[in-house]
Amino acid sequence: MQKTIKKLFRQNETYVFLILLALSFLIQVRSGQFYTSNNIVDIASAMIVPGLFAVGEFLVILSGGIDVSFPALASLTAYATTKLFLNLDYQGSVLLPMLMAIVIGAVLGMFNGFFVSFLRLPAMIVTLGTASVFKGIMQGTLESKQLAVIPAGMKAFGKQAIYTATNPVSGLSSKLPAAFLVFVGVLLLTFLVLRYTMFGRRLYAIGSDSIAAERAGLKVGRIRFFAYVLGGALAALGGTMYTCNVGAIAPSDLMGHRGMHSGRSASWQRHRQPVSGDYRDRAADHDSKQPADAGDSPVLEGRVYRRHYSHRHGGIVPFPRSKPWQGPVCKGGMSMVNRIFSKRTLNTPVFRMAVLMIVVLVAGASLQDSFLTLRNVQSICKQLAEYGILAV
Repeated sequence: MQKTIKKLFRQNETYVFLILLALSFLIQVRSGQFYTSNNIVDIASAMIVPGLFAVGEFLVILSGGIDVSFPALASLTAYATTKLFLNLDYQGSVLLPMLMAIVIGAVLGMFNGFFVSFLRLPAMIVTLGTASVFKGIMQGTLESKQLAVIPAGMKAFGKQAIYTATNPVSGLSSKLPAAFLVFVGVLLLTFLVLRYTMFGRRLYAIGSDSIAAERAGLKVGRIRFFAYVLGGALAALGGTMYTCNVGAIAPSDLMGHRGMHSGRSASWQRHRQPVSGDYRDRAADHDSKQPADAGDSPVLEGRVYRRHYSHRHGGIVPFPRSKPWQGPVCKGGMSMVNRIFSKRTLNTPVFRMAVLMIVVLVAGASLQDSFLTLRNVQSICKQLAEYGILAV
C-alpha cells in the first residue's frame, strides 16, 4: 500500500487531480451547488465533444506529431453528413450517419497523415494549411449556412437520455445524453488498444524516439499515418455527437476547439535537425580531446547532431546544453538558485504540496477579496466536518 501511495505521488497527474479537487471544493463552499447531481450531469454532458477531440489529438501527439485542423475537420464532416442525409430525406437510425461521418473524417485525416508521414513536412504547417482548406471547402464549395433541422434519427438519438438528475433545492433537472456512452466506449477502446496491442506499443515507441524506432525496424511513417487517420475519425465522431445533442449545425460552431502546440513535439523536431556554429565547434573540440579508441566521429548520414562521446555513460549521449548560471562569472552567485530550483527539489512532494496550497489560496482570493476572513474559515471548517474530514 505504501509503495502504491509513493508511486502515485511521484506522478504529476496526482497533483493536477488534487488541484482540481481543491478548486471544486472552494466553489462548493462558496456556492453550495457544485457537488449537486444535476451539476455533475451537466459537466459529464459538456465533456463528450471535447473529450472525443482530446482522445484523437492524444493519439496524434503520442506519435510525435500535432494536429490543429481537427475543429475544421469536425465542422466540415458534421455539416457535410447532415446536409447529405437531409437531401436524401433519411429517416433511419443514427448509425448510418455516424458511420458516414467516421469514414469522411478518416479520409480527411489521410491527407494530414500523407503530408506529415510520407512527405515529412512539418506537422504544424500542414495541419494549419489543411484547416484552411477544410474551411474553404465548407464555406465555398458547400456554401454552408446554419441547418436548423437535422435528420430524424440524429435528432432522436440526441434526445435520448440515460439518466436524469434533479436538484432538490432549485428544482432544476439535467439529462445525461446517450452520446456519453459513445464517449465512454471510445475511451475504453483506446485504452485497450494502447495497452494490449502491438499498434499501441509502436505508437509509444515512435513518439518517444522515432529514430531509434526506425532503426529497430518499425514502420514509423505508416504508424504515424494511421494515428492521423484515427485522429480524423474521432474528430468527425465528435462533430456528429455535437450535432445530435444540439439538434442543429452551423459552420462556425466547432471552430473554438483549437488545439495548442505541444512542446515535446517541437523538442523532438529540434532534436532531429542538424546543428552548426557553436555546437559544431564544441563537438569538434570535445572529440579532439578523446583518446584514439573513442570511436567514430558523431557524424550520422552527413549530419552532425547534438551528441558527444562519453566513456562514463558507455556510448554516445546528447550534447550538454549550456545554462546561464554555469558560466565562470555567475556560477557562485547562482548556486543557491540552482539548488532551490534543481530537479531533485522540484520533484519532492513537499514542494508540490506547497504549490498546491498557493494555487488554492490564490483561487480563493480571486473568488472574493474577503476569502480569508474568520467567517469564511469557520464555514470551511464546518464543511470539512460535515464531510468527515475534520473533527470539530
